[in-house]
Amino acid sequence: MKKLIKKKTLKEKEVESEGEKVSIRDPKFDILSDINDLKILEENSLLNGNYEDAIDYAEKIIRLTIKNNMDSYMQEQEKFMKKVAEKVQKVYFSTEIEESGKMIKKIYDILLESGKIYEAHEILGSFKNHYKNNSSFYSIPFIKELIKKDELEWLKYQVLPQDGN
Repeated sequence: MKKLIKKKTLKEKEVESEGEKVSIRDPKFDILSDINDLKILEENSLLNGNYEDAIDYAEKIIRLTIKNNMDSYMQEQEKFMKKVAEKVQKVYFSTEIEESGKMIKKIYDILLESGKIYEAHEILGSFKNHYKNNSSFYSIPFIKELIKKDELEWLKYQVLPQDGN
């Protein structure tokens, strides 16, 4: 009546019981299969910029790993969540910079039109100083244009005699 393990594969175990072979599906295989399917979905979501779905899939993987004591997958998901957080933060700051930049550009243009180049330069300088540590700041096209425009205007301001402005 003893059961002997005769052959073991990743998917199934063959067990010999009283001369009869019986296949038993390893439950860990199903869990690993589910985790791998979810990992594919979370990576695809991340690549497509759908961060909420990526987080949902990661949460499902974490729940499976906790339930089945699979610590190595838990650590992997912690790294994944940090990666998602960095991407979300970058998108958030890029959006914030763009919105602030549009307002600064309007103010800058109004000041230039009224001949207040010094004040326009100072406002742009404060804006640049505020976001100087953000890597995406100088990658936004209209901000690059605004900075170039300011460099030219500031150079003209320094070189040409002023009329009292």
